[in-house]
Amino acid sequence: MEALIENFHINVEETRNQISHHIKHSFPTEASLPQCHMALASIYHDVQNLYDAIPIHVQGIHEHAIDNDENIWGVMVENCKQKACQLARNLCQRVTATEKKMKIVDHHESLDSQAAVAQIVELTIRLVTMNEHEHEQPHQQQQQHVNHNDNHNETINEITKQYTSYQRALLRNRSKPSIANVAQIRKLANESSLTVAEYIHELQIIKESESDLHNHQQRQQQKHNGMDEEEYKRYHKQPYAHSITVILGEASSLLHPLMMWQDGIHGMLSQLHASTTSNGSDSTTSTNDVNVNANQRRIHHTEQNIQMILMEMCNDAIQTIHQEAQHLCITIGNWFVEDTVFNNETSSSAASASAAANNKNGCINLTILDNTLDEMAYVCQVIHRYCDFSRNIPIDNSATTTAAAATTTTTLKQHLHEQSLHYSTTETKLTTANLVQAFKLATPVELVLGSEIYVPSIVEDAYFISTRALERASGTLENKAIWTIALWVVDIWSTDDLPNGGMDGDGSDGKSVCHALMNQKGCTVEQNVFQTQGAKNDAVDLGDKSNSSTSNNTSGKNALSSFSSALLDAFDQDIMDDNHHQRSKKNTAPKSGPSSLLLKAPLSGTILKAPLSGSSLLNGHNNVDVRKVQMDTQFCTLNGINAASSACKGLVDLFDSLVASSSDDDDGSRRQHNREDEDQQSISMIKFAKEQLESHSRSYTNLLSAQVKHIVFDWCGSVLDKSCEPPFIASLPQSPCIHRIFYYISHEVYNLDSNTFHQAETDERLDRLLISPLKDSRLMTQIHKGKCDEGVTLCFAQELSNQVLSLMLSTILEQKKSFSDWGSLLLSKQIRLLEHFFCSIILKENHDDGGVGIVGDFTADGFNTSKILYHFQKIKQAMTILQLDKPSDWSSYAMGDISENHLSREEIKSVMQLRCDWSIDVINAICSS
Repeated sequence: MEALIENFHINVEETRNQISHHIKHSFPTEASLPQCHMALASIYHDVQNLYDAIPIHVQGIHEHAIDNDENIWGVMVENCKQKACQLARNLCQRVTATEKKMKIVDHHESLDSQAAVAQIVELTIRLVTMNEHEHEQPHQQQQQHVNHNDNHNETINEITKQYTSYQRALLRNRSKPSIANVAQIRKLANESSLTVAEYIHELQIIKESESDLHNHQQRQQQKHNGMDEEEYKRYHKQPYAHSITVILGEASSLLHPLMMWQDGIHGMLSQLHASTTSNGSDSTTSTNDVNVNANQRRIHHTEQNIQMILMEMCNDAIQTIHQEAQHLCITIGNWFVEDTVFNNETSSSAASASAAANNKNGCINLTILDNTLDEMAYVCQVIHRYCDFSRNIPIDNSATTTAAAATTTTTLKQHLHEQSLHYSTTETKLTTANLVQAFKLATPVELVLGSEIYVPSIVEDAYFISTRALERASGTLENKAIWTIALWVVDIWSTDDLPNGGMDGDGSDGKSVCHALMNQKGCTVEQNVFQTQGAKNDAVDLGDKSNSSTSNNTSGKNALSSFSSALLDAFDQDIMDDNHHQRSKKNTAPKSGPSSLLLKAPLSGTILKAPLSGSSLLNGHNNVDVRKVQMDTQFCTLNGINAASSACKGLVDLFDSLVASSSDDDDGSRRQHNREDEDQQSISMIKFAKEQLESHSRSYTNLLSAQVKHIVFDWCGSVLDKSCEPPFIASLPQSPCIHRIFYYISHEVYNLDSNTFHQAETDERLDRLLISPLKDSRLMTQIHKGKCDEGVTLCFAQELSNQVLSLMLSTILEQKKSFSDWGSLLLSKQIRLLEHFFCSIILKENHDDGGVGIVGDFTADGFNTSKILYHFQKIKQAMTILQLDKPSDWSSYAMGDISENHLSREEIKSVMQLRCDWSIDVINAICSS
């Protein structure tokens, strides 16, 4: 016993000297605190050994038995314990000191130091509570120890309060530099009469113009401060986000060990409770076992009291850190909201003057707004992640700590909703401003350089703006922000309601991409097509190409060409006079004669009209082909509509991926927590936004088909009455291609014998009369030059094939052409030629310029010939019927009315009646059976 006491005093002196050295130098190294902890742990074990060496009948001695000589060893052990307690309390008070005159002990980068502080506090509590609760006192002695127990409780409360205050001071000390940086920037911005965002932007411009030497010095300072390059940039460019990240990051680093410690204490208490219950329930034990169990219960009781004290201390520390983190974060967040309230106008006169000098006012404001939105999204993400981390922290509304008292009733989750709403509002403002800017700067751009496929820049700009907004909204991890921006993006691509009225109130741009496209904003392709003589010769032809273009060097043919031009001008003048005369008649039905057979729609009757007014075409440029510019503008608009449809599909795919990644981030928390009603509402809104984008994509496709139909109507003409043969003028090269084909079909004879069939089915004749009107038309010439995107080309091929084939079938039926079996073979060859021609449009065959083969990706939708072949089904059915040997052979085929693209029963009967060698009675019998 004497040796143990002597060894204890030696260790106490050595430990006191070691601790005094570290305290004097303010714990200079990361190993200082672990060394103090190990020394204090050695003293604690010595005290335990002393208590174990005391005879059992004198254990549990207290201060009231000091005069009892029999308990001298107990008194000596108690004195040793008091010395150890005093040493431990002095060390604990110093390492957890928060007074301003003392430096806070904080080795930030060392987890061992933080653990050492917690272990020092635990050892101090264990020394204070050692041997205090091992014996139950007799009833007559309890009153004598009331004051002693009160002092003991006050000591424990003081230690736990010190540790809690120390954790709070650690958080504030670590967050202080970043908070001070925000305060300094706000002060300097206020002195400069600038907003914080403008001041940071101006500061970055100045820093970018500094010398490399200064940048090297900054990098060295950055390394000295312990920041990596990304953190250093955020420290200067996004001070609010950096400050909130530091606050919540440091709070998380302090909370996580405490929460782990708390879980360990909870497990220990469960084990102690289970062990005590099992020992107390065993009734078949001897006297010695009873004594052993009593000692175990005594030890368990003491350990349980210590663990309860540690549990309470952990709860207080966790609650204090969490409340302080909320308080600091909400304060910085309110500063951020206050300093980032943007107006549509320039935010300061100084910035306006500076920007106006550089003629970049709008660009600077949008750049500042974009950088601020990046910071807002990052702030929302950091707060959201901390809220997920702190879900298991109970909110103690009855806390009376300083941090809880300083914290307002606004919780961090509510503040996150405020930040998310502020972000969404600002994001929609930036999106609107960028769209207005894109509408003002709209211009045709080549889809691929050198391809002559022009697309309005509005579509690409709007897609970039939408993608940027969705990606940034997804970065917030807030479902409400995501679906708010998603709905706004849906409005950008909306095809609903197309009244005139612009986003900026001038009624010129529209409020969406669809409005801008229908107003042909940025679609006018103005080119000088008279740079070469060949281009000039092409431009002289106002309608279709002439088939006699091979004789360019003969003067006689030039004279003939001049005469033909004069003759055609005279015909055009007569037609115009005739049309004017017909329009002057009121309340009279149109004639069924040749003058009313053909119809060419006026250009003003379509939505897509040439934007000649206000363009440079009428500003003295006499060498511009207005018709070519008009067609190129229409092509550009159609390419834009097709690109808008693809953009909506791309946004749906992007939206799916962003939402999936966001939900993956939330999986860990959603395993433990059921989805709230708000989450269900957000998911429903997100699905609604996706469905709307898919609907808009289909609407753009339908709009493309409608506009293609209008353009084909404008440039290729149309036929109203197919029952009468057209006049001669419909066959002239200058006539629209639909009129020329109608003239050819109307005058074609199908009641042929073998000799006349061989004359009619020659390739040169069919190519000249049937294919050349289509191939040489101005519309098809430009399409063959590759001025349309694949989807637009497919739409043109579909519409033209539908028009031509419907015209052929209707003309044959209404004019009741007489067919022989040789005539049906001629019709079959005509159909094959048309099928090859229309399929070659989308497969991009070109044999005239020396090209070979087929170019294209057959997996793409633009190269799908099935959509072309679909329109051939009716006329192929009619061809099959006309090629039968007798009407009864049709009974082995379907009788019609199977689908909308099959011949009806009445049409089948009409086709059969065209065969000159079939009996009407037989046909009626077959069709009625």
